[in-house]
Amino acid sequence: MRETQAMRGTQTTDGTHTTGGTETTGEAQTNGETQPPRRTSGRAAGPAEGAEPFGADGASSGLTRPHRLARLVAKVLGVSGGLVDPGGSERPVVTAALGHCADRLAAAWRRPDVRSAATLTASGEGEALFARFFALPIMLGGREAWLAGIDAPDRATPPELAALTELIAELSADRAGQMEAAALWLSHLERDNRQMARAERVTGIGTLTYDVRSGAIDISPSGLRVLGREAVGSLEEFLGVFDPFDRHRLYRLFAYGDARQAAFDVERPFLDDAGKVRHVHIHGEHVWGEDRWGGDGGRPATLFATLHDVTVERARTIEMRELAECDQLTGVKNRNVLETAAAAAVDAAAQSHTRVGLFIVDIDAFKEINDIHGHPAGDEVLRFVARGLTSLVRASDVVLRLSGNEFAVILHDAGSAESVMALVRRIHDILCCHVRVAGQTVALSLSIGVAVFPDDTSVPVDLYRAADYALTEAKSAASGTILRFDPAMRERRARHRMFIAEARQGLARGEFMPFFQPKLDLSSRRVVGFEALCRWRHPERGVLGPGDFLAALEDPDLAGTLSDVSLAGAFAAVAAFHRRGIPVGHIAVNLNCAQLERVDLLPQVQRLQREYGVERHEIVFEILENVLIREKRTTYENLTDLYARGFHLSLDDFGTGFASLSHIREPFIREVKIDRSFVASTTHNRHDREIVASIVGMAHKMGLKVVAEGIEDEATLKQLVEIGCTVGQGFIFAPALPLHEAQEFVSRQNRIAAMLVGSDTA
Repeated sequence: MRETQAMRGTQTTDGTHTTGGTETTGEAQTNGETQPPRRTSGRAAGPAEGAEPFGADGASSGLTRPHRLARLVAKVLGVSGGLVDPGGSERPVVTAALGHCADRLAAAWRRPDVRSAATLTASGEGEALFARFFALPIMLGGREAWLAGIDAPDRATPPELAALTELIAELSADRAGQMEAAALWLSHLERDNRQMARAERVTGIGTLTYDVRSGAIDISPSGLRVLGREAVGSLEEFLGVFDPFDRHRLYRLFAYGDARQAAFDVERPFLDDAGKVRHVHIHGEHVWGEDRWGGDGGRPATLFATLHDVTVERARTIEMRELAECDQLTGVKNRNVLETAAAAAVDAAAQSHTRVGLFIVDIDAFKEINDIHGHPAGDEVLRFVARGLTSLVRASDVVLRLSGNEFAVILHDAGSAESVMALVRRIHDILCCHVRVAGQTVALSLSIGVAVFPDDTSVPVDLYRAADYALTEAKSAASGTILRFDPAMRERRARHRMFIAEARQGLARGEFMPFFQPKLDLSSRRVVGFEALCRWRHPERGVLGPGDFLAALEDPDLAGTLSDVSLAGAFAAVAAFHRRGIPVGHIAVNLNCAQLERVDLLPQVQRLQREYGVERHEIVFEILENVLIREKRTTYENLTDLYARGFHLSLDDFGTGFASLSHIREPFIREVKIDRSFVASTTHNRHDREIVASIVGMAHKMGLKVVAEGIEDEATLKQLVEIGCTVGQGFIFAPALPLHEAQEFVSRQNRIAAMLVGSDTA
């Protein structure tokens, strides 16, 4: 083969010439004569209908690759050539042709037989302008193409062409397999595309591709549905649905990305074509390719993103958050909001140098309201308080329900501490009233604890604690009390916590135990029984009564454990009397509300009875009237079951609290204990004496036993005997005694009683 030389036009770097938009190889010398160069049109014939020639569309194959391939043929073989698109017509399309070969290739083209290497070169038919052509099958832009070259008739094929022909044959030996694999790959791609489209429809997630260099944007049909658009032709049009501020931020993300991270996630509201506000979540990932065009300021090359319509999910999330933060009964915020609301208020006040007021409202005797009037009435009281608090503070303030009967109010920009207290007193005066609920009148009383930032505390959490300290002391003082926090409250609360911890330790060490106060027949002065009363043998303070550890009884868990200690101690004491052969009569022990609401109470009593060998008449269970007011099903079932199994029940402190004559009509009540507040004044208060006389007379007529509590002197004892009371207890006889002293008291008192009987007989 002969080297070509440029004759005219502009010479390119690869040795070709460009003239008037066509490329030539210059003049060729044949037999010593100069041949004029032929111009090529670049298109000898049209392709099949609907097909585009290679290189015509830059998006299909790029504008340079066909020319680059043709130039490689020229460099390697030193011949004219081009890229042949056979299409479906008789004359193929020849693109990127070099030299004068385009017309000759198109005119003489005959599809080579790929099954045989020998036919890769063949004589042309038609114009006898060349001796042979050769072609190499390739895939370009997803279609079949041929890289072809032509050789002049007077040239002999050099060894290089023979070797290249052999190489082409070797590379093309599996042409059919390559075509089949390509077809299979295309079918898999189409299947994957269908599955992807189906997945997008099912999930409602669309895709977006953005070419940062060209600005081309492609959004899938599902993505368009997410946006509520028919079509989106540019990034500007896509961003136009968003708020201007979001528009700028999204443009920065799309066009420049963030070199610190490969992906980003944003969620933004936008307007669809119908003018409705929707929310889209965009997850984007950039392809950064410095080998492609990294010199352009380090910007990314391509963005791939998913578009997910989260409008429904966002609304559901907001609804769930509101449900989680809202008290369903009253409609105000609940405790979940307290910490964040208090912190936000304190932060704002610290920046603006203002104050925050926080007060906690406790509905006094709310448990009794529920017990007497029923839970529907209690619910209406809660709603009344919530409405009142909301209406008496500003919209910027926060009203919360903390627990069953407690509310909190956070006052923003509260002014002075005095103005906070003035508002609290006004709210207290308005809400402490008679409320008509469920056809009944409820006298409402509120206890309130107040704290002010920054006067009382500088920490949001401590602001609530300070108000809680104040509320605790307000409730201890009296119903309807308002107290503002002072530092001494914190110290007292710390001592209280230490006392509770100490009580727990004492319980674990066995320092709590029952003492026994004797009950005597007022006529014979003989011991008829005892009442078991809990005492604490404190290692440093000595024996403490319930009044000394009342704070421990306010802890539900601790109170329940102490009650069980007294219950087991009563059964154990009866057994101890048996072992010493001392008649005990009976031991009375109190059952509180918590015990009576336990479904395992009866099995517990039966187990203790078997364990200690106690007869049923040797144990009397005392209950308070508030137990009966509660009207709990489990409570009544336990009381009825205990009575049915032979245990007697006594109504303690009768005449106080929510006394009702209907309570002594209950069949399981076999004894009435008159409260000490009536007994102690029988000698000097005629009304109390008449009340005691009425209770004694009524009980006797109903076949009930009567016990007078708190007998302190002989005058009271004499008065009770005259009234007709038969049994009593009090300091006139003995205080609550340890077990061994109680046993000695029985023996001693029985000897005294025997002596009295003897003297009467004499």
